Amino acid sequence: MPLFHYIWRNLRRWALVGILFAAVLVVFGKIAADRYPAMSEQARLDERAFWDEVDTLTLEERSGLYNYSLRTGIAPRLLPPWEYDRDMCSAMVTKMINFVTGVKFVHTSAWEFRTHRINAGTVSNGRKLTTVWDQTAQFDDDGNISPDVHARLVADVLAYPFDPQKVYVLGPLWTETKYWTEIKAAGADINSHLVFISNGMVTHLVHRDDVSDPLHFEPPADVFADGTMKPVWLAEVHERSYARKGRGPLVVDPLRLPIVEGELPFTQNVVPYSVLRRIIAFPSKPWFAPESWWPTFAQADSGVEKTVLYGMRNRYDFYPRIPGRKSHAQAAR
Repeated sequence: MPLFHYIWRNLRRWALVGILFAAVLVVFGKIAADRYPAMSEQARLDERAFWDEVDTLTLEERSGLYNYSLRTGIAPRLLPPWEYDRDMCSAMVTKMINFVTGVKFVHTSAWEFRTHRINAGTVSNGRKLTTVWDQTAQFDDDGNISPDVHARLVADVLAYPFDPQKVYVLGPLWTETKYWTEIKAAGADINSHLVFISNGMVTHLVHRDDVSDPLHFEPPADVFADGTMKPVWLAEVHERSYARKGRGPLVVDPLRLPIVEGELPFTQNVVPYSVLRRIIAFPSKPWFAPESWWPTFAQADSGVEKTVLYGMRNRYDFYPRIPGRKSHAQAAR
């Protein structure tokens, strides 16, 4: 085939794709623009209602819910489905800590998790963490370590004497992170990822490929199985530390989850990821559009995905249903 004909045929093909995509964007954008404001507010109220419900749980009930996850291998889905195409590992860990312990952390980037503080009137995340292992000094200025050091750090984490009644957060540096520039600019930690650890299992959110569910509930060794996670630090979760009579070092009361033999089975009819990944494929940074247009596409991304998925809420549960409790959001379905 002559080169000119080949180029012309493919240009026409991509032009047609662009026109069709623009048409879809206009149609769905109009639908989202009409429905999005009220729907977005209702989604916010639904989430608040769920967490207000969680706040009424006792530690024994929280342990019963986590026992159910340990037996079944089913992790609660605490993020709304339209957030599963984003890098939300920190949000997932923040919400898992709240769900399992009731201790509330401020959501921020993974590399600021240990240090973040909203303002002078709030308690920093660091006041609710005790770092028990930190190997930041092993990394060079570009976040690199030798293969031997990498293997040793992984072995150290896997051999750590985790207390099954405690909750830990691991901060690894993912070799495929897109945020190294932001990490360096922040001047805080160098980890790009967060992992929730309790009773021999971890929960974390990471996109290992384009087709697999990014929410993982697995043994700690699986975090490091593909060699892309380099552990940086490990911290133990507890209630906020405090000063005794305003003097001396801060006092830490260790958090220990109660030993509960039974379970509190939650239910959650979730959108199958095979369906979800087709819906959340709306591009926020399309290669065919100038970078100056990306903020507009990002807004369309959020509006279209949230509108479509929120419209499916009567079929699926965005948050777990907890026995004996009926939140406003669940009652409305």
